[in-house]
Amino acid sequence: MISKIKRTTSILTASAVIASGLFGATALTTPSMAACNGSNSRDVVSADPMGGETHDVKIDSCKVQELIDGYSNVKDAAGLTGLLGAAWWPAGVVAGTFFGWAWANQSAVKDCAKDGKGVSFTEVNGIVTSCSAQ
Repeated sequence: MISKIKRTTSILTASAVIASGLFGATALTTPSMAACNGSNSRDVVSADPMGGETHDVKIDSCKVQELIDGYSNVKDAAGLTGLLGAAWWPAGVVAGTFFGWAWANQSAVKDCAKDGKGVSFTEVNGIVTSCSAQ
């Protein structure tokens, strides 16, 4: 039973890490800088040896919507996992955690990504804080 919990948690965690890495990579690349407002960067502010990191992130106006859509994809996947795992409560708990993380980050980025400008925010252990327009 414990091995099933560990395996499911590992699979969900790996999926979320891969998804967030893919979204982060697409958020920081731009095909055409001419029509974009703002800049792209992701700088490490601090790193905790126990696993925590803080980043200052800037995303231009061309990639902000892709990031917002990416959070929607994570929410959809977590919701589906929660439904499929409803008979086995650990899967539902882990899926709910990822859904909440994606919803909170999406809401924060949406709120500051107005007027066609890029966004600037601090990311603490994967959580968006201090979001503002560039």
